[in-house]
Amino acid sequence: MKKYIKLGILLLMVMFTVFLIALKFCENDNIAEEVETKSKYKLAISNEKEDVDRQVDIRVLIMTDDFENIFHSKATLKCDSDCKLIYGDKEKIIKAGKTINIGPESKYFKKGKIKLVPTNENAKIELLTIERQYGNPKYFGSIELDLYDDKILITNEVSIEEYLYGVVPSEMPSNYEKTALMVQAVCARTYAYSQVLSESYKKYNAHVDDSVNYQVYNNVEPTEDVIEAVDETCGMIITYENEPINALFFSTSCGATTIADIWGNKNFPYIKSVYLSDKKGVDLSKEENFDEFIRKEADTYDKDYDLYRWSVMMSADELSYSVNKMLPTIDDVKRTYVGEVKDIEIIKRGKGGIIKTINIKGSEGNVKVRLQSNIRKLFDISNVTLYDKDGEKTGGFDMLPSGYFVVDKVVKEGKLYFEFIGGGFGHGVGMSQNATRTMAEKGMTYEQIIKFFYNKVEIKNMYEL
Repeated sequence: MKKYIKLGILLLMVMFTVFLIALKFCENDNIAEEVETKSKYKLAISNEKEDVDRQVDIRVLIMTDDFENIFHSKATLKCDSDCKLIYGDKEKIIKAGKTINIGPESKYFKKGKIKLVPTNENAKIELLTIERQYGNPKYFGSIELDLYDDKILITNEVSIEEYLYGVVPSEMPSNYEKTALMVQAVCARTYAYSQVLSESYKKYNAHVDDSVNYQVYNNVEPTEDVIEAVDETCGMIITYENEPINALFFSTSCGATTIADIWGNKNFPYIKSVYLSDKKGVDLSKEENFDEFIRKEADTYDKDYDLYRWSVMMSADELSYSVNKMLPTIDDVKRTYVGEVKDIEIIKRGKGGIIKTINIKGSEGNVKVRLQSNIRKLFDISNVTLYDKDGEKTGGFDMLPSGYFVVDKVVKEGKLYFEFIGGGFGHGVGMSQNATRTMAEKGMTYEQIIKFFYNKVEIKNMYEL
């Protein structure tokens, strides 16, 4: 009898153990599923107070020092957590902090591409062979290395939200009002999402690079305000008729913005010319109105910034040399040499006062030049002094800061000079970053600021489109 009791107890113990193992297996299965879900969708987007997991990744080509080239001679990396080194169908674990040196001759390339993936999703990979403004850059996401003609192509695959942590402070000063940073984040996210859809860098299996060719990325480390600005606008983009817009922006206005036909194309319906004030402006496409406007300070949102107004003077000799040097580099001109410049005539202005066409009168003939970008680069000011709105010297420009200017002829001691009196910095289309800062300081919301600059747009969550 005792024997059967013992067997019964033993059987119960075995059954209980099996039950515990099965329970544990289910728990582990749920945990594994949760980890997989978090890994795939690690960004929680708030949707009417309900958290919905989403992620869109962007592939960014990392350029060499000073953003000169997409091809690297070597790559030295390390990760602040353990990471997987994946090559072909093989992988190995690289310990946290260990340096990895990869050259074109690396044995790992025999299997094709090389990929580094941190085992901790919050870890960063540091690239020691290049420098940015804050030093050796560190990247969220994974790093992929590929060989092209004995050079290494480096691609960072990262979620758009983490990408923006590196874009926003690289495109706008981090000490700006958080609302201004939120505007920048939404514009930058809109642009990034558009690039993911367009696949413009398809040749290299990427969407963008990290330079001004697209958006400057990871040149400056993010601050807490930057991270909050990105997180608090998570997923939000600017749309027109339910499609992401080309969210153009620039540094500083002269007091008005223009439209996108300045590049010789049709304007976008969501880009409008605005007078940057709560007061009504005048028609600055009329020469007499613009001439009066640009020579004084108006009560507009950018007025406190250095390049709101600027001036630069060039001698006739300096100007002639610059014009004749640059004319051959400009398309759609009928003459590439004018001799000694005698006069500059403004033929046409666009909305907001932007220069559209000028006529250069020279001793050897005249030439008309169209488009603000061509006109600006015609005048190389790298060896002359540019003065800001307060009369302080400033530099670092090889062409005029903007296409908003008038030209005066000045004679000094019998010598002819040309003085350019202008305002603003950048192309002048879309959102002015410095005006945005002022508007944020005045208490406007990021939605109000965006709708001030862009026409008939909506702000939507890109994960719900």
